[in-house]
Amino acid sequence: MTTPTGFISRKKAREFAGGISRSTEYRWRSEGQFPTLVQIGPNTYAYRQSDLEVWAASKVEGAQ
Repeated sequence: MTTPTGFISRKKAREFAGGISRSTEYRWRSEGQFPTLVQIGPNTYAYRQSDLEVWAASKVEGAQ
């Protein structure tokens, strides 16, 4: 299944976040340290690309 424009699959989001595991993704989301999933189909969830970009920018700013 292809992901609609503006959304990134969970797998691609984990790769974007540095290759984190599924359990790390889940933990970070439950702790509020990772963007929220959006339901884009009956059984399909993805991340908004803009949310991931904001998340990544906050990590870069925090490291400086």
